[in-house]
Amino acid sequence: MARRGWRVAVGIVAVVTLVVACRQLVGIGDEPPMSSTDAGPVGGDGAADAGASCGIAYAGASCEKCLERACCDTARTCASGTACAALEGCLGACGGDPTCRARCVDEHRIGPDPAEADFAACLAANCSTSCTLGGCGALAQMFGADAASSCQKCIVDHVCQPVGDCLANPLCQEQSWCRQFPALDQLETCESAHDAATDPFAGYGAIYQALGTSCAIDCAWGNQWWCVGHVTTPTANPTGTVMTVALSDEGTGAPIAGASVNLCAPNLGLPCVPISSGTTDDAGLASVTIPATQYTPGPTGFIYIDDGGVYPSILYWNFPMSEPNVYLVGPGLTTFDVSLLSGALNVSVDQSRAIVGVRAFDCDSVPSPGVRFDVTPSDPDTRVFYTKGQNLDLTATETDAYGVALVVNVPVDAGSVTVTAKPAALGGQQPSSVVSGIVQGHMATGLTAGVTQ
Repeated sequence: MARRGWRVAVGIVAVVTLVVACRQLVGIGDEPPMSSTDAGPVGGDGAADAGASCGIAYAGASCEKCLERACCDTARTCASGTACAALEGCLGACGGDPTCRARCVDEHRIGPDPAEADFAACLAANCSTSCTLGGCGALAQMFGADAASSCQKCIVDHVCQPVGDCLANPLCQEQSWCRQFPALDQLETCESAHDAATDPFAGYGAIYQALGTSCAIDCAWGNQWWCVGHVTTPTANPTGTVMTVALSDEGTGAPIAGASVNLCAPNLGLPCVPISSGTTDDAGLASVTIPATQYTPGPTGFIYIDDGGVYPSILYWNFPMSEPNVYLVGPGLTTFDVSLLSGALNVSVDQSRAIVGVRAFDCDSVPSPGVRFDVTPSDPDTRVFYTKGQNLDLTATETDAYGVALVVNVPVDAGSVTVTAKPAALGGQQPSSVVSGIVQGHMATGLTAGVTQ
């Protein structure tokens, strides 16, 4: 697994960072296209058809010489594939300009492709300077035309070595294209299949850490909305899905053993009618099996958790069950934690109402800053608290880089809640996600607001 912090994460536990202890919050619990014909300058020091003898034309005499010397075989293989040839034909005319290259990616979102990965890795390893790719690959092309230029500069100035080292590996190149899967389970499966290193914090994981630390704003990290309005639902996995749920106490980080984890029938509400059940072991892990016959494509079904000292909680995964395995990071909110809420939040928390935790993700499945959540139903006693840094903040009006909010005093008369995510980057009115779930008094509900619109 390349990015443990990007494993599917839902829940309510952001509150614990405020009322229990300071522990870094990772996960909730535990991370318009333009035509390439006017995409930008050719640049370089030669014609745009340089390198055509290798099947792929890259602008600039120095780039042509390097391509022919070091990457001709991988270029020819790329040229023999329709998807790779179309993408690289566009990229090659950009002369290294990151904005132009980003527009090409918007036009040709081909996903992980071995021919593309081999050719791009060869360029990154041998021709990054000659082809004016910044000297450390061309990762900025993955962050949209608006951010690509500032992103490229930040990468060059601050994180060139880890980015360059990773992009010289074809597996790392393939992982960068896993970002084209907005569904969190598809992203996880893709990254596992194209893991660039056995160390989960090496390879593309090193890029994730570096960009999130040094270049989040410059690269619009968490604010990639290219898939809004173009969401498609993948087909359910025909043999069903095994979901491993991981529970840990967010105050101490210790695994929660002895908690009951129940996969509940999607349309029967509460009390839960378990289809599959498990009990967390000493590592805080339990697995349930989701049958394809009962879970059609779409955000269906939920997990109900109780016992083990955990506050009774419902978790919605809110993505299609298209993969054979998925890992769900769950809450560690205890009854003790809930009893501290009123004082910690400076509001009266009525436990006969519901507590709802929600986290926003963008099209690249990155937690999203600058998102406001609208909650229905609500009344004057309903309050939405967003994180600021590692704690819930009493005055924040939108998400920070963790993408997390906690909603207290949610009315339960209707039996359900709907949360609409509205990113500021989309004007603050266009929703990126609309997700719903069951609510009940003396219970918490966790929602994942991945892109659904």
